[in-house]
Amino acid sequence: MSTTKTPRERLRAKVVHAAEILHEQGAISTFIHTNPLHGLEHLPFERAVAEAERLLGGRGYLPNKEFRGLYRSDRITEQDIREGMTSYKPRDDEEAIAIAGERVIRAQDVRLGHLLYGIEALDPTHLSWQVDRDHATKRFRYRARKGIGFPFSGRQ
Repeated sequence: MSTTKTPRERLRAKVVHAAEILHEQGAISTFIHTNPLHGLEHLPFERAVAEAERLLGGRGYLPNKEFRGLYRSDRITEQDIREGMTSYKPRDDEEAIAIAGERVIRAQDVRLGHLLYGIEALDPTHLSWQVDRDHATKRFRYRARKGIGFPFSGRQ
């Protein structure tokens, strides 16, 4: 007897597996009164979403680019984001990253800047060249001295 499954059998197995995770009633288009992922309720929310993405191949959240577009169109406000960040409290949240005159930049400010505008990874071997080319330290000192907000301290 062959153990090789036909495409139909593989599809059926995937549907059966998904049905174990999804609530039997399924999502309702305008109101959800039960957890459609009740099979993952034993997990913390973020882990349940990640597991559902892995198992079902979908996305639990919009891509950051779409969130940032909603922010730019005022559909999501900075206050909304700050309120959402209150549930995420890392130990370094109040840690000062830099102090410039009266201005203190904290870890939470950097996180907010990343959420609102994104921070592209920079190859460490290019750091000094990039800082020099963009006159980053001069611009930072100038903005701090003049009391000008940093790009992640409001809509600037």
